[in-house]
Amino acid sequence: MTRSSARRALVPSALGLAVLTACVVNLDFSYTISGQAVQALETSNTINSAIVIDFSGQPDIQAHKSSIESLSLTALDMTVSAVQTDNTIETVTGTLSLRPDGATDASQDVLVGSLTAFPITLGSGIHLVGSSALDAFALATVQGTERCTAIISGTTTGGFTADFSVDLQLTMSMGYDASEL
Repeated sequence: MTRSSARRALVPSALGLAVLTACVVNLDFSYTISGQAVQALETSNTINSAIVIDFSGQPDIQAHKSSIESLSLTALDMTVSAVQTDNTIETVTGTLSLRPDGATDASQDVLVGSLTAFPITLGSGIHLVGSSALDAFALATVQGTERCTAIISGTTTGGFTADFSVDLQLTMSMGYDASEL
């Protein structure tokens, strides 16, 4: 083999290696948080409840943590999974937002979606679609402390006692660099 033919033979191999090293794999997955209590005794018809979301226990994120290049929160589903007998709240009109770990007020919240007369009855649910702001928030969260808080806030109908549980299902899509595996 001549020197020039050897170079030509190496060029496709080097290009193939470059393509392989830049291989981003997309992985769709869901992360479910079950039975999260929403409890409050209010003095007015308002609610402001926090549910901690901790991605440090999510296996797909942990398996690729060092090579995550993108993360999309494509949807969040909230379902009422239990209503205690002392609950007097009938509906919530307000918002579901995500708050960064360590934030102490709503100034850094990212809106997931609106709740309009959302019924606090067993099995009621809502499907909220993601956004580019939520994608950026999700990526910053997993690259940071891996924790954030879902905030349910708004006005209520019925009495002043909130005592119910919700399940949250986050549908996500992650892009990670497969060459780092």
